[in-house]
Amino acid sequence: MNITHYFRGTWSWQYYILHPWVYLSDLWKDARAFIQRGRRGWADCDAWNFDDYLSDVLPAAIQYLRDISHSYPSIGDADTPEKWDAVLGKIARGFGAWKEIGDVDTDWHDEELMARLNKEHEEGMALFAEWFGHLWD
Repeated sequence: MNITHYFRGTWSWQYYILHPWVYLSDLWKDARAFIQRGRRGWADCDAWNFDDYLSDVLPAAIQYLRDISHSYPSIGDADTPEKWDAVLGKIARGFGAWKEIGDVDTDWHDEELMARLNKEHEEGMALFAEWFGHLWD
């Protein structure tokens, strides 16, 4: 959980009551980021921690592609709709594993967990690079 989540989570209203100028500042920053994302697809605050931003956005986008997809590459390891669905799932899990690795609540001393997450991430990134040109519907 990052600091932004803490202040915008359960305790945000209490903090904002005591610090109304912070609320106005956060409104301005959120509106600015909204406009930037609408114009160019990403905001300045996204670029600050771009890997985290992508690991938030891409798994959901790839899952959406899995749900609405009407086609598949029909080559290599994705020559059937089921195999293509499995490839997309591994790519999404790879980004999700990266997000989990970076999560402060993850037990980084658990060697089995970290090995599994690193393996999922590496496999997902390799598949993402391999199938990047086929992420369409």
